[in-house]
Formats: sequence, structure tokens, C-alpha cells
Amino acid sequence: MDKVSSVILAAGKGSRLNCDIPKPLLPVCGKNMLDFVIEAVSLRDTAKVTLVLGHEKQKIVSVYENKVCEIVTQEQQLGTGHAVMSYLEQTKTDSKYILIACADTPLLTRDILEHFFNQVESKDLDAGVLTFEAKDPTGYGRIHKYKKGLSIVEEKDTSTDQKKITECNSGIYIFKRLFIEKMVKNLDTKNSQNEFYLTDVFKENLNVESFGIENGESTLMGVNDLIQLSLVESLLNKKKVQQLQRQGVLFRDPSSCLISIDCLIGPGTVVGRNVELRGKCTIGKGCLIDSGTIITDSIIGDETSVLPNSIIELSEVKENASVGPFARLRPATLIHSNAKIGNFVEVKKSQIFDGAKVSHLSYVGDSEIGKNTNIGCGFISCNYDGKNKHKTVIGENCFIGSDSQTVAPVNIGNNCFVASSTTVTTDMPDGSFGISRSKLNIKNGMASKFIKK
Repeated sequence: MDKVSSVILAAGKGSRLNCDIPKPLLPVCGKNMLDFVIEAVSLRDTAKVTLVLGHEKQKIVSVYENKVCEIVTQEQQLGTGHAVMSYLEQTKTDSKYILIACADTPLLTRDILEHFFNQVESKDLDAGVLTFEAKDPTGYGRIHKYKKGLSIVEEKDTSTDQKKITECNSGIYIFKRLFIEKMVKNLDTKNSQNEFYLTDVFKENLNVESFGIENGESTLMGVNDLIQLSLVESLLNKKKVQQLQRQGVLFRDPSSCLISIDCLIGPGTVVGRNVELRGKCTIGKGCLIDSGTIITDSIIGDETSVLPNSIIELSEVKENASVGPFARLRPATLIHSNAKIGNFVEVKKSQIFDGAKVSHLSYVGDSEIGKNTNIGCGFISCNYDGKNKHKTVIGENCFIGSDSQTVAPVNIGNNCFVASSTTVTTDMPDGSFGISRSKLNIKNGMASKFIKK
């Protein structure tokens, strides 16, 4: 028997969001909001995590069906008590304890819940609720305590005296399974919302307690609208940046940067202003990630420089390389050690090998460029024939002159020289020289026919 099963309530519509994204899938620091809650409620290595879904169920299932143990359906959203009823009816859990949390609390941490669970278990309580002190408790359920036991009164059902209570309900509970199975059978809808309130299982003279946490109003903040979402993301982002600073990462302007929770950055790396690192990025030691750069799901090797306003997506740049400024690396690009990708260069699904340089105003797609080859300004690999993509391969130690094109599929051998303004349409063997430039025809005095004064 598992000691604890975790249940995340995620069936609500989230009507205050006024957007089409299901609340659990809202983006927060490079992840879905629900990801943070799943991580927090996984109290033991063997913990069983179940989602209770309703609104937009299929969209959420498509993302999480392989990330949790079980998914159950709350066909009608008749309150939190009804959600727990649906869970108990559709599962066969035999855990001693059941943890209940909501899908919209991404600031919740495993440490908080571990401490909460240890307190409930050590006191052998039938139930516990996490609470916090609120300066303005308006909108929250209030914790009404007795000599033994407590009740939780929802805002719309509070009396004048109860409205003065500042200890508030977080919506996070731990129950003994046998206790909650018994108590939910007695719930009714005699309240202002005509719903089954889970809070109604807390009563006077029962073996139940509340547990307040410091700074709980912010730590347990729920996301009910997009303003709260931005506040939560700001707090998580600040926490991530400070963690990296403690590990030796230098941020020029920490508050201007957005760093995904899953990003890793090595010590000695300098991060400029307005940098975004999205998804799962790994940045090495001693790098420069300069201002305005956006990197998504990519790997940057040690001592590499990514200069201002560059974009890197699903790519890898190895050590001691340089990218930018104003460069774009599109998916499936691999830049090897000591290579250089310069300003206004776009690279897609290509390998640029050690020491090669593509310095200015070029497009490299579906290509391989060999070691120490120099690509001149304005180079284009013509990789698309209107139906299919084709590959260009350029060997080592080549010189490709400015304003040249390769019409793929084409191979250029090692140690080749391609003259400026050449279009390469056939393979070139090692050591060859290629030129397709037209002869310049000069007509003396003819310019006046074309220049209007």
C-alpha cells in the first residue's frame, strides 16, 4: 500500500482567463502550469498522481496521459467535493493518505507539501488543511477554529464576524483515505453556490487541524486570470535567475531576462539584457549570451559567444564558436568548435565544421561546410526546387567568393576556390577553381539614357 496518493483538481473552465488555453496548459517559465503542481505533489518516489479533468479534457489528456498515473473525469463541475467524489468512484486507491491540490498553484513546492504531510502524519490527524494569513482576506474561505476541530466557510457564506478572520484556506488538503471516503458521502449542496464543497468535511470536534505557512499568500497564490499568471511567472523567473547567480552566472540586468525553469547555465557565463532562454537550454561555462538574444531548446558549448539579437532554435553550437550579431540558427543546425556565424546569416539544418566561417549576409540550408572553409558575403545555398529540399556539401579549406550560389544537389571538394558571383550547378573535384561570371560589356556614354536629371 502506498502511503500517499496525490490528486490534482483540474476540471474547471477558468472563465476569468478569457482565453482559449485550458488553465492547466497556461505557459509559465517554459513549462505548462500543471507541470509545477505535478512536481510538487510527487511526495514519494512511489507517489501516485491522479488528474481530475472536465473542461477541455482531451487537450489536457493529449499532453499528460503518459505523465501521471491516472486520469479521471468529472463530467459535471459541481464543486470541489464533487471532484473528490468522482475520484473516489473511479479509482481503487488503497493509500493511507490522499493529498488534494489544485492545478492553478504553480508556486507550490514539494518541500512545503513534505513538511505538511509530516505534520499530519506525526499528529495522526484525520485531515489537515494548509492555510495562510491574508492582509485582505476578501474572496478566500475562512478558517473558523474551535477548541477541537475547525470549519472552513466560503466567502459567500461568511457571517459579518467570520469576514474578519484573516486565516484563509489554500485549497490544499491531506486526508486519511478512510476518513474522506466516509465524509464525502454526507456532502450536500445547501449553500450559495449550490455545489458540493469539499471544505464541508471539516467540522467541530473532528480530529482535524490547519497548518499555516509563512508568506503563504504569495507562495500558495492561485492563478485565476492572466494578471495573476504574469505575477506568478515573474516570481518564478526571479527565483530561477537568483539560483543561477548563486551558481556563478553574471546577469547584466536580471529583471529584463526570461529564463526557463529547465535551463542550465555554467559558471562564468555572462548574460546580457533582454535575453530569453526558452524550453530546455544548456549553456556552457564562460559563454557570452549578449543582449536581445533568444535561445530555444538548444545547447551552447563552453566559451562560445552569441552576440546581440541572435535567435537559436533546436540547435547546437560547440565550444569556442561565435554566432551573431543578428544571426539565426534554425532547427537541426550544428555549429562545430571555433566556427563563426556572422551578422545577418541564417543557417537551417546544416553542419558548419571546425574553423569554418560564414561571416556576412548569407543563407545556408541543408548543407555541410567543411573545416576552415571561408564563405564570402552574400552566399546562398539554393536548396529548394519547389517540391523537395536538396543538399550542398562543401569540403575543407575552400574559399567561396562573395555573391556565389550553389544549386543543390551539389558537392564541392576540398581545397576548392569559387570566384565571386559564381553559380555552382555541377560538382567540383578537389583542388578545382570555379567561375561562371559573365564578361562585363561597357557602353561608353550610354548612362545618360537611363539617368534622369
